[in-house]
Amino acid sequence: MISLDGPKLDGANDIHDIIIECKRLFESLAERVKLDHGEKDVKTEKGEQEDEQMAFGDRTGSSKLSTDEMESRFNLWIDDSGALAADVSRSLDTRLSARRNIKEMVTDLLQMLARNLKYLHKGDSANPDVPRGSSGNNSDTDELEGEARHAIQYALDELHFMASAIRKSEECSQKHSLSSSFHQNYDSYLKEQACRRVRQYFRDAPRSLCYQLGASLAIRCIKLLRRVWHEEKLSTRRNPDESKHHTDEDTEPYVCLSEDCTSPMLFFVNMNDWMNHMEMFHSNQWNHKIHMNTWYCNIGHKPTIQFDDHESFVRHMKDPANHEGREPPTDRQLETLSRNKQKFLFRDEYRCPFCECVPSALEPVILNSSPDEIRRQLYEHIAAHIKDLVIKSIPTLDEVESTQFEIDNEDQTWLRGDNSWHRA
Repeated sequence: MISLDGPKLDGANDIHDIIIECKRLFESLAERVKLDHGEKDVKTEKGEQEDEQMAFGDRTGSSKLSTDEMESRFNLWIDDSGALAADVSRSLDTRLSARRNIKEMVTDLLQMLARNLKYLHKGDSANPDVPRGSSGNNSDTDELEGEARHAIQYALDELHFMASAIRKSEECSQKHSLSSSFHQNYDSYLKEQACRRVRQYFRDAPRSLCYQLGASLAIRCIKLLRRVWHEEKLSTRRNPDESKHHTDEDTEPYVCLSEDCTSPMLFFVNMNDWMNHMEMFHSNQWNHKIHMNTWYCNIGHKPTIQFDDHESFVRHMKDPANHEGREPPTDRQLETLSRNKQKFLFRDEYRCPFCECVPSALEPVILNSSPDEIRRQLYEHIAAHIKDLVIKSIPTLDEVESTQFEIDNEDQTWLRGDNSWHRA
């Protein structure tokens, strides 16, 4: 048995060992309750606690939990936090190994829980812990037992809060790393394949728009794959989700299409929220303007060569074969050329940027409806393109299984890297 005096944090399994001790104490305490109450069991224990509250008053403002309820909350925390994850690399000890201060806080709470469980089980002479805000005369045995239960409930509340904070921190850090760069080989490959798929769907759309939409698909895929494996591996007790398809909340199917919203990309669950963003931040003329920048080179070329995206223009300018007798421009010269050799074009008023034509279903509407109604139907048409592509491109939960090896390796790198936590 480990010592419960204080967090030494000398080993890789400090949290694990205290949890096992707490589980043993819970089991032993439950057996004692059954012996004390016989067939009445936990329900009677709960009723007696309510009677005690009526007699002595509830000093914390919340009812005390029965032994069975306390154990259930503890087991729920184990699952939510992944403290006893079967994969050791995903356990709480491993994930907090580089965050000593957070590990100490979790360990302190677990030791507080163990001390008070031990008191309830054995009736130790030492006073139980008293949570902040509690007061009272600890000389009476019933009062001491009540304080022990309050301390256990306090420790459980704080442990659940810590689990939530840890999970949110991991998710925020993960989202940031996903949308800011594709530094892993797997990410780069997925992005390339997604962009290629978008080009196949929308052959007439600007290359830069296809590239941006492909990048958004890759971000979704990686985020969903990581989330599924993260949740499955944290808990050894949950059954896999029976659903085979993701909901809109999972995929956030709508993405801002403007070049101004790429770092980070902005995703939306609801189509109306997406529409409002596009009009509010990019004007009600956004469909005329997005991805309509072009670059041209008229240096030694007749006719002038036009480029639909900046990358193609840069490659052309850097290739010595395209301008014989001239040195390729420096980076500074390229910046100047990119500004001077750029044109801003506009689509027709109700032209879809994916079809690069006015949708046939919109033609009768244009003759008989207000501009606001026409724009709304055009936006719905564009939104349908985006969502349809997401549905066809995002893997189902069945397909997630085929990527287990890659995601396991990538997750280990992420969890142990410098970006796995926000700095305190």
